Amino acid sequence: MTDSSLYVIQITDTHLFSHPETQLLGVSTEETFQTVLNTVRRLAPQADMVLATGDLSQDGSLVSYQRFRKSVARLNVDTYWLAGNHDCLPEMEVALGNRLLASGSAE
Repeated sequence: MTDSSLYVIQITDTHLFSHPETQLLGVSTEETFQTVLNTVRRLAPQADMVLATGDLSQDGSLVSYQRFRKSVARLNVDTYWLAGNHDCLPEMEVALGNRLLASGSAE
């Protein structure tokens, strides 16, 4: 019998800004995002996919989505994005190469 399990990592509400040093309610969203990614690398190196659910960006900037994409790409698994209420879908689509779903590979 083969194992047909699917190991999905969900990353949600990163609230990134165009400037990584910007804080939300006194918290560095960039720092906490990187901590989450480091934890995923350590605890779930065999993940099958990442589901990134909104709010990925707090300010809806293209720069924040590009940084998110590049950071998650280091996990080397397919990544799928869903927009939240703080997300800006046109900017998100540009960061994804005009696709709603993105591969985990970096450019």
